[in-house]
Amino acid sequence: MGADNLYSQVVAYLKVALPLAAIALLSTLFLYSGKSGGESEIPYAEIEAIAREPRIASPNFTGMSEDGSVISISAETARPVEGERSFLVDGLNAEIDTAEGTHIQIRAGEGFVNTEQRIARLEGLARVVTSNGYEMETSGLTASLASGRIEFARRA
Repeated sequence: MGADNLYSQVVAYLKVALPLAAIALLSTLFLYSGKSGGESEIPYAEIEAIAREPRIASPNFTGMSEDGSVISISAETARPVEGERSFLVDGLNAEIDTAEGTHIQIRAGEGFVNTEQRIARLEGLARVVTSNGYEMETSGLTASLASGRIEFARRA
């Protein structure tokens, strides 16, 4: 009879002790969770700027030209032009892998991509590097996404 009494006393004690231990563990979890080293504040000013001027971060435009060249355009940001199927882009990078095997890499500060006409107009300083050793800098260029043809801006 003494063993049954001891068992009942231990069970009665654990019925109180275990829920109290669980409450203590959960309270320490909530007390110390807000004291992490990094700040996690929401940048409300940035959210308002994004709401005023919608944009896409790190967009990629990829396609294939009529002659089989693979064209890939990426940018830091792209903002849609209202009423048109086009985008203003910043930090633009373009890569063209021609059907003949030449790789062309183009970098420009800003540009304009028209998806309906399938052209990309790069403005400001544009740098062009090809896999067969050519390097060029120009004040702008226009690339046809349909044909893969690049036309450099002419100086007046």
